[in-house]
Amino acid sequence: MFIKGDSNEDPYHKGEKSALGSGLYCETVIGNRLPLLVPNSLKSHVWEDNPDITVGMISYYGVPIEWPDGSVFGTICILDKKENHFNDMVMEFFSLIKKNLEDDLNLIDKKELLIESEAKYRLVAENTSDAIWVLNIDQNRYIYVSPSIYQLRGLTPEEALEEHLSDSLTPESGKVIQGLIEGMFTGFLQHKDPLKTRMITEVQQPCKDGSIIWVEISTQLQFNVDGEVEVVGVSRNIDARKRAEAALLQREATLKEISTTKDKFFSIIAHDLRSPFNGLLGLSNMLVEIIQQKRYDEVDRPIILIRNSLHEVFDLLTNLLEWAQLQVNGMKFNPEKVNIQSLIKRLILLFDQQIQIKSISVFNEVSPDVTVFSDINMVNTIMNNLLSNAIKFTPVGGRIWVESEIGKGSTFCFTLPYRCELADQQGNDDGDVQLTGYGHKNRQ
Repeated sequence: MFIKGDSNEDPYHKGEKSALGSGLYCETVIGNRLPLLVPNSLKSHVWEDNPDITVGMISYYGVPIEWPDGSVFGTICILDKKENHFNDMVMEFFSLIKKNLEDDLNLIDKKELLIESEAKYRLVAENTSDAIWVLNIDQNRYIYVSPSIYQLRGLTPEEALEEHLSDSLTPESGKVIQGLIEGMFTGFLQHKDPLKTRMITEVQQPCKDGSIIWVEISTQLQFNVDGEVEVVGVSRNIDARKRAEAALLQREATLKEISTTKDKFFSIIAHDLRSPFNGLLGLSNMLVEIIQQKRYDEVDRPIILIRNSLHEVFDLLTNLLEWAQLQVNGMKFNPEKVNIQSLIKRLILLFDQQIQIKSISVFNEVSPDVTVFSDINMVNTIMNNLLSNAIKFTPVGGRIWVESEIGKGSTFCFTLPYRCELADQQGNDDGDVQLTGYGHKNRQ
């Protein structure tokens, strides 16, 4: 017996025990799991061996109290020494007490299950390489951190428990996680389903040695035994994986850049080598014609031109290959003193055949003393493109000239065929327009 009334006429004592099978009223309630009403046991031979009658308790009303799984915890009852039919008010009161007691038993049962479950989880948590932790949202603090936090961040569990959520994350990751928790918290209070709050997120966390690592956290909300909301999380180090992903992305970007450089290289080769090779083809045709006509005394000049052109083409191709290599391995700027006049002179020689075919006048008016401090390969590529385009677009008999002045830079000029109203009025079909890199220049 756990609880008894305060009446002086109550013959029972707290803590009193009775053996089952003795015919007690409560034993019948437990066996049948149903309420029992006995107005007067003296009127029925069923109760003649009931020990309760020996102490004068001839009337009884009792109900069973059950655990959540349906097993019987015990009974709650009322007895009287006189005949009593116990009215509906008494029965309703006992039904209310039964409900309250069974609700309490339900809470006790859940708490015991939680304690048992927590013990199992703690055993797992303390023997896994992943860090397991519990964050109490209402208290805004960690209430459990597994020992494996040391392998993850270099902290002892005691040190980790002293941290706030914001301390355990980088500022950027802290904002992200705070927002996610707030969103889950609102929904969880409505549906109360932990499974709907499961989430996997990648964050950055600081370590005790000052380093920052990438961590994958799996989280879920739950209520603890006190009804408070907690975040249960598992943290796994994915720093090596993130570095591998970054390296893969970098490799992909590098391959894409190499492909782009290759396309650019072929485009430049097609542009820069076409004109010199056209010149070589012209010279070779001229040489064939001279030989066929047996004008052997004229052979020397085209052969010398072909030789010189081949040297220049070889140098140009070498420069292009070096440029392509620099593009693949990274552009390196190696500045040095570059004599502009000498560089332009070599380029004019390279395009000499095209210049002669179109009867273009090319003037190199750069002073021999003018030098620039730059990468010679870059300057050579720029000038090569300028001269090649100038020859291409300058009409037959046109002019190309390059000027340079200390303190003002270099000017690259060429003429373009252009029909204008004034030229038509004067009866001319074409007029000359001189275009320069820094403006217009008139030249007669």
